[in-house]
Amino acid sequence: MELTTTRVIDVPIDRLWSLQVAHEAWPTHLPNFSAVRRLAPTEPFTVGSSAEITQPALGTVVWTVTELSVEPTRRSYVWHGSAKGATYAGSHLVESVGESTRLTLGIRAEGALIGLMGWLVKGRMQRAIDDEAAAFAAWAVADE
Repeated sequence: MELTTTRVIDVPIDRLWSLQVAHEAWPTHLPNFSAVRRLAPTEPFTVGSSAEITQPALGTVVWTVTELSVEPTRRSYVWHGSAKGATYAGSHLVESVGESTRLTLGIRAEGALIGLMGWLVKGRMQRAIDDEAAAFAAWAVADE
C-alpha cells in the first residue's frame, strides 16, 4: 500500500526543509508524533541516520535514512522502519515552486498483515499523512 499527500506552502524551500529535519521538535507541532529522538543527534543528518519515533498507531519504531538528496530547488529523504508485522518507507520531498514550496509526504507499507488488513487502515493512514502535511504548513508559516 502506498499513500501520498501534497501541499504548496508559501514559504521558501529552506524554511520548509529545516522543519523536515527538525525531528525532535515534531511532537510539539505534528499531531501524530508523541516522541522523536535522533539516535546520534550531534552527527549530520545523512544516509544511515536513525531516529526513534513514537506514534499512537505504530508505537515506537526506529526509522533509518536510506536515501537523501539535497539540491538547491529539490530536497528529499526516505527512511525505513518496521512495526506490527509490516515494513514502512516514509518519504519527505520539498521542491521550489516559484516563491513557494511544494511538500509531498508519502508512506509505503508492505508485509503480510498489510496485504490482509490494509483496507482497514488505509483511510486512517491517509488522514494521518494529510494531517501531518497540514501541520507542517501551519508550523512553517507560523514561525516565519
